Amino acid sequence: MGTVVGIKSVADYDPARVLDAMRACLEPLGGMRAFVKPGQRVLLKPNLLSGFDPDRAVTTHPAVVRAAILLVQEAGGRVKVGDSPGMPPVCHCRSPQCIVPRLRGLAS
Repeated sequence: MGTVVGIKSVADYDPARVLDAMRACLEPLGGMRAFVKPGQRVLLKPNLLSGFDPDRAVTTHPAVVRAAILLVQEAGGRVKVGDSPGMPPVCHCRSPQCIVPRLRGLAS
C-alpha cells in the first residue's frame, strides 16, 4: 500500500470550515481516533515563532491549531500545545494577533 495523504482546500480560515476539512482529511485514515486513544496525553506542536498576525502566515494559523485541539478532544485525548521557538516565550504574547489568546481555554 502506498502512502495516504489528505489534502483539502478551504476558501478561508473560518474555524468551522477548517475543522470540517481536517476531519475530512483524517477520515480515510480512520479519523483522529485511529491516532488518539481516550485519556491519552497529546502534545500539539504548531509553529509559534512569534505573535504575528495570522494573515502574515508566519505561524500556524490559530484556526488550524483550534481544529486539531478539538479533534484530539473528540477522540478523548488530553491536549497540551507547545513550541520552543528559541526566542522570548510566546505565552508572554499579549497582542491581539497572537495565537495564545485565540486558543485560551481549549487545551486541557
